Amino acid sequence: MAVNLPDPLRRREILYGVDTPAATLSEYGQAYEEEGRFDDALQFFEQARDAKGLGRIKEQAFKLGDAFMLKRIAKAMPEMATPADWERMAKRAEELGKNLFAEQARQALAGHLEAVEPEEKQGLGKA
Repeated sequence: MAVNLPDPLRRREILYGVDTPAATLSEYGQAYEEEGRFDDALQFFEQARDAKGLGRIKEQAFKLGDAFMLKRIAKAMPEMATPADWERMAKRAEELGKNLFAEQARQALAGHLEAVEPEEKQGLGKA
């Protein structure tokens, strides 16, 4: 069954509602994924703890060279982000000319996952 993307208020109710079943969260995650809205899909898959959905978003993260997405997956399910994944991310981000993401992936590989946080969240930059 295909679901329609909800308006922002309904989205919040579904995503953070205490009674929303994991299967429903995954369905919405897949709907967002199909629309190419990977950040939104990631939120639903994180909330559902959906390893298959997170795996698909992980592959998108590699295609895009997006270390932030991989970090979010690593926080949701640490076993899904291996050292080999961080090496792959660093290489891919470099290939795409995303040097900041490449450096953040190298920092995460070195055990500094917090390095993938924006400076504002680390308390280093302006909010």
